[in-house]
Amino acid sequence: DALMAARDEISRLKRPQVRPMSAAATLQPSKVDALRARAFEIESLEDQLAEDEVQLIQSQAEIIQKEDALASATDEVDKLINDREAERMKLDFEMQALRAERDQALAA
Repeated sequence: DALMAARDEISRLKRPQVRPMSAAATLQPSKVDALRARAFEIESLEDQLAEDEVQLIQSQAEIIQKEDALASATDEVDKLINDREAERMKLDFEMQALRAERDQALAA
């Protein structure tokens, strides 16, 4: 809210204003200087906010890239686990077949 009020104040200060000479003459230089200083401070804050927003967007992009890389690595690990499990099952089946042949040979 304070930032919005300050922005409104800057916009108002930037607008050309027609003041009667008496009003311009009564405006205190210290008040003008204070308003200019405040306007500069607000512009600096807006610049910092814009920089922070850019940094946030860059950070979010990096996070998305890392999440994608993690998902890809997880998929690779899952594939390796599935391949190993399939190989183990194949070896178990072959081992059962060899035991059955051995048992048959010993029985004969």
